[in-house]
Amino acid sequence: MFSRTRYVRFQKYYGLTKRRTIKLFLLKFIAVVLRYTGIACCFKKLLQQQKAEVLFVFNDTTSASRLSYIKDMIEDKGLSVASVRLDDIKFQACSILLGVGIDMPAVLLGGYCNANLLVTRFQPRVAVISVNNHTFPGLFRLELNKHDGKLINIAHGTGYNGVAHTSSDFDYWFVFGQSTINGKLKNKNRIGETRAIIVGSPFIFGDQKSIRLERKDNKCSILITSQWVPEREGAIEAFSQSRDIMLKFIESKREYSFFVKLHHLEISSFWALKAKKHENLNILDANVTLVEALQLTHVCLHMSSNASIEAGLMGVPSIAVDPCGYSSHLHIEQYLPVVSTSDALHRTFDEILANYKEYQKCARAYAYEMYGGYTCGAGFRIRDYILTLVQTGYLDGAQTIPDTIFLADDEDCGKKI
Repeated sequence: MFSRTRYVRFQKYYGLTKRRTIKLFLLKFIAVVLRYTGIACCFKKLLQQQKAEVLFVFNDTTSASRLSYIKDMIEDKGLSVASVRLDDIKFQACSILLGVGIDMPAVLLGGYCNANLLVTRFQPRVAVISVNNHTFPGLFRLELNKHDGKLINIAHGTGYNGVAHTSSDFDYWFVFGQSTINGKLKNKNRIGETRAIIVGSPFIFGDQKSIRLERKDNKCSILITSQWVPEREGAIEAFSQSRDIMLKFIESKREYSFFVKLHHLEISSFWALKAKKHENLNILDANVTLVEALQLTHVCLHMSSNASIEAGLMGVPSIAVDPCGYSSHLHIEQYLPVVSTSDALHRTFDEILANYKEYQKCARAYAYEMYGGYTCGAGFRIRDYILTLVQTGYLDGAQTIPDTIFLADDEDCGKKI
């Protein structure tokens, strides 16, 4: 059941800034003009189809590069594959021209236009995304299902019980491990039903069937996996406190080398400024992969990051620097330490060095648990599942995650698209 009212409320649930509200209504105005002047109708007739059995839809360049190897593996099996970036200006212009054939609230119009263009142009049997919030997945799934297509969402993390992970509106959800499913079930305001399949992580060792890891440097060094800060209430303050604790630690541990691995969505200005003041602090080049960084690392410091799990695969103990409880979704406490103060970070770091082999065992056990028992090969599993779905339209062995009555007090399911 797809309720327009429900999805309008869902979009507003995330909050609409004044700037974004203006952009949405401007988009609505342009769409109406295009529709009633006949421009959109003419464009639809001229639009050339580019049919693909499998369609990958990425948010941006970074997400495209991280999963492009799966696209290549599917092409090697003889299927036609296409990929689209939602942030591409030409794509957005085309979607506005085409997707104006229905009266749609402004907050949903952008997502609907994108979905309509993708399905009309490519007519995929299977579409693959890695989007976990907002309304686009639900709108895209609606259009795909009308044409017997299926929507797969690839999880890019393990914790899905927070406000940023409300959408569950996809036919299949490929997740890291059972903990991801359990986290999603805890979210009482999720929207849409999905079927989850455990595949491991496609973002590290995903294109390798087996791995062999060796240390490249015996000198003790510490990796800081920095965190992109979402513009949500409390998040900026929480991560600022984590950074302050880390900076005090860096200042007091001048004998150690610290390396910062920036989040792919993060601007480096904060850490770049600090690196000028601290000789033992270095920012890694963006081309250095997390795997390469971890091979030089003995301890990883993170702020509510999946890097703790990926470090565990390589036997690198990690410490969650988390004064505000943001790492609870990682379920890390029973395996590895979580600290909330500068003093606790000092004590924990010294304890890890004194009992390093034991903490390595804990790190590997943690990764094994969170990645569903897999250490690598997620890309191959995803490829085979997609091939099966193209051929049969159904996947066995999935766990159903049911819908909820999203924001039940105001719910009105009577109005449907």
